[in-house]
Amino acid sequence: MSAGDWLLFYQMGFFSAAASVGTRIESHALAAAIWGIEEADELQRVILLRESHPVWAKAWPHREILGARFMGFRRLADERQDVLRKAYGSADAFVRKAVLTQKRPDGR
Repeated sequence: MSAGDWLLFYQMGFFSAAASVGTRIESHALAAAIWGIEEADELQRVILLRESHPVWAKAWPHREILGARFMGFRRLADERQDVLRKAYGSADAFVRKAVLTQKRPDGR
């Protein structure tokens, strides 16, 4: 992950939040301070977010671009990135047009 990359948070068939990466820090000491020494080896990458948005966007309509499986944190495959760019121009445009415009039912 790099500054400006988007993270989509998925639950129950919806993207429930979208956030862009502000900075990425690789620090065993920082991870130990946040999560404890026993977790620091696996969690030494700390991502600081630049912006985050609560949303409630249906994921299924975007399966042709993003794929049909939304499990864990994973990078969008290169061939899927090509499809996304052809449809929207960029990942940023996709998130802003297709995801951020979909608000939660409670208006948050």
